[in-house]
Amino acid sequence: MADDVSTRFPFINLEKALDRAAQLFSADKSGKPMPVPVAIEVWEYSPKSSGAFQTVGALKQYGLISDDGANEERRIALTERARRYFLDERDDVRATMLADFALSPPLFRALWERDGWSAGVPADTVARSHLKLERNLNDQTSRSLLSIFKENIQFAGLKAGAAQVLEPDVVAPPKSDASNARDAAPAISATPSTSSSIKPIIFDTETITINTRVATREELRSLIEKLERLEPLLPTLDDILRGE
Repeated sequence: MADDVSTRFPFINLEKALDRAAQLFSADKSGKPMPVPVAIEVWEYSPKSSGAFQTVGALKQYGLISDDGANEERRIALTERARRYFLDERDDVRATMLADFALSPPLFRALWERDGWSAGVPADTVARSHLKLERNLNDQTSRSLLSIFKENIQFAGLKAGAAQVLEPDVVAPPKSDASNARDAAPAISATPSTSSSIKPIIFDTETITINTRVATREELRSLIEKLERLEPLLPTLDDILRGE
């Protein structure tokens, strides 16, 4: 293993974790500690649901909640950072906090900072090999981690060191225009507000993953241009049939 960083990571991506945190915020905006059974009820889980306790663990790893006590006395509360995220309406502040949440899990931060993924997330085959050989994860866990990590990078708008569309696997989104701040989403929203609706394109030399909403003709043309530049790098149907 490259260092002493734990192999644990959140079982859900940041977007889903923020949605769960937003539910807690809506239930009690004062941020007072809440018994875990009450939080589970807010999330509409069954009292004994393993997913509920995994959600608690995920929100802790993202720095969205803190906890105190144990067993029946255990209580959780939104962190001050989380409450500020939901209360602050400034796009630049929320964007910075979002990036911090995305890299709060120690393993995610280690991959980004120590393992050099900030310069561009490796192709899936390379990334999975790194996770198995350097981070001692099994194949299934490596696939799950990589999927969540890439979803977080896209959701938080984290920019790779090089933003060329033909080079990195994660392409940075267009720069935000502060003049569009009037279009910002309400502070309660867990989804970040940006002036452009185009999200990053994830390219791993095997597939292209896009999760975007195009609002203008200019954005559509920009998206088409990027896809056309990636086309020569994708395998053809004949390549796939030949197993190349």
